[in-house]
Amino acid sequence: MRYLSIILNYWIFFSFMMIIATSSIFVPGNNQIRIVVVGINILSMLGFYLLVKQSMGGSSTQVYNENRLSLTLGAYSFLFLFIFKSLYYYETDSFFEFSARDSLEYHEMALWMTRDGNLFNSVTQYIDFGYFIDDLGATLIISLAYLIYPSTITFNVVNILAGILTARALFRIAKYYTDRKFAYVTSLTYGLSSFTIYFFSTGIKETFFVMLIVLSFEKILLFHKTRSWRHLFRAIPYSIAIFFFRPVVLIMLIISIYIGLLLSKKKHLHSYLVLIGFTFGIILVGREMFAIGNSVSISSEIVAQKQNLIPNVFNYSSALLASIAGPLPSYLPTIGREQQAFYSTGLGFRLFISGFFLLGLAQIKKVKDPFLMAIGIFTLLEMISLAIILESFELRYSMVHIPFVYLIAFYYLHNSMNTLSGIRQQILLRGTMIIGSLLILGWNIRF
Repeated sequence: MRYLSIILNYWIFFSFMMIIATSSIFVPGNNQIRIVVVGINILSMLGFYLLVKQSMGGSSTQVYNENRLSLTLGAYSFLFLFIFKSLYYYETDSFFEFSARDSLEYHEMALWMTRDGNLFNSVTQYIDFGYFIDDLGATLIISLAYLIYPSTITFNVVNILAGILTARALFRIAKYYTDRKFAYVTSLTYGLSSFTIYFFSTGIKETFFVMLIVLSFEKILLFHKTRSWRHLFRAIPYSIAIFFFRPVVLIMLIISIYIGLLLSKKKHLHSYLVLIGFTFGIILVGREMFAIGNSVSISSEIVAQKQNLIPNVFNYSSALLASIAGPLPSYLPTIGREQQAFYSTGLGFRLFISGFFLLGLAQIKKVKDPFLMAIGIFTLLEMISLAIILESFELRYSMVHIPFVYLIAFYYLHNSMNTLSGIRQQILLRGTMIIGSLLILGWNIRF
């Protein structure tokens, strides 16, 4: 915990200095929201720091359990949901977040489905009308939430529950590779991150989508550890549901598990059976993979035009850096993109552990644990694909792999830092902090 404590202490100092520095910059027409952002950032930063520090100081392993994790995340999340919703209503006269284009589309579609009175019939019409299949999952989940009460706040509560389930699953995964206390801190730091909390208050699909991915991997891990096929069968519904949120991510999941099993040191009978099953799975989705491959160049050009980016070596390199270490945090709220500043502090912490994530990938390659290799390959596939289509600057797309960045980084901090000499530890810690600080400064100076 000593190394994590050093990172945490430096992060809060640096974040506080960045908040003070950027809050002194005059932004025409944006002063009121700037004051609010500063207040929310300081509150979330202090809450994150104090809760994580408190969890690091316990001595009894029994206090590190899923119930305590759920209560902590639940109370914290509902507090900030109230704060964000109050702000949204004050600024926009609605409970939707700023720049809520996709949220409003999902909202209108969900209202249409619930008014129809027959969800099965609505889904059939949705497909017949030619709407995007990767938005069907979000629309359907929001529609089910609206059966309770047709308000975006109902879906926000669903988001919080999904976020808690994600953190609990991450805790169960981490317990296999770190001690119980470190596993708890891993899941807590992810669950309390400002970007995670912010997304709970939105009407977009990423929180629920991430839950499906983490639960899929967790059930596959249980299958790998227990050899019980019921866990593999439990992973199937979560995996199928991923298709209706973003089909290409399901393909990445299949490929990563396949390669992880192929490269593992030991293969048992169940491994060969799963390999055969995933081979058939890859064949079945082969046409989809081919179509995605053909559309990559087209997609990158479209996205580049949308974001006013020129597809060149510099922008692709920047996109790859944003995938691995970011998106980089923007502490200064700009008109039309105020929401970026709300989750800046959490992205700062994520950046400071990125170096340990990369070292964790190297460690996983040596250990050749099939599950960790699958997660590592999935994370890299996701990062590279976002960089290729220049979408890694958007946080919502990076949310898919961020839980695994935390898992792998904390895996390295727990298992490998003590094997280094004192000098190498200091070089690694200071180097990570200096490089991270320079990247953040450079990114924010551009404004």
